[in-house]
Amino acid sequence: MRTTFTSLTATALLVVSALGAPMLAHAQADSVPVISVSFQGPGGHSNSNYGRTSAVHAASRAIANLSQQTAVLPQDYAVYGFKGGNSVNSLASDAEFKVAIKGSASVAAVEEAVQAAVSAGTQAENDFRKVKEGDKVGGVAAAISYTITKE
Repeated sequence: MRTTFTSLTATALLVVSALGAPMLAHAQADSVPVISVSFQGPGGHSNSNYGRTSAVHAASRAIANLSQQTAVLPQDYAVYGFKGGNSVNSLASDAEFKVAIKGSASVAAVEEAVQAAVSAGTQAENDFRKVKEGDKVGGVAAAISYTITKE
């Protein structure tokens, strides 16, 4: 009985955390500067279009690069709202995430770090897939592109 109660408690905590996260993110976005980052790519089916660039991969690389930046500390920002792709067996044509600038962090320093991380992540995905600017696939741009906006 104790194991069941512990399991239920853990499950309940996970559910409350998951439900609370969007509300926290929304509240956070209202009170601190937020940077929105979006990625666009050609997309496609994972079988017939294998080898194309993926917007989700580029976004993931960007977040990984941001965590390696030394100009800003992890407590200076929060990454949230990661979305992208359509289904399990497709190459994502779009992805996005947000970065909330928090604490006493320099807004300019975090913006620079995000710009550098996103640029490097996008370039790493394009290089990995051997795609360069101007390449086309299926009549659309083969390279991942990105947009960074302040909210």
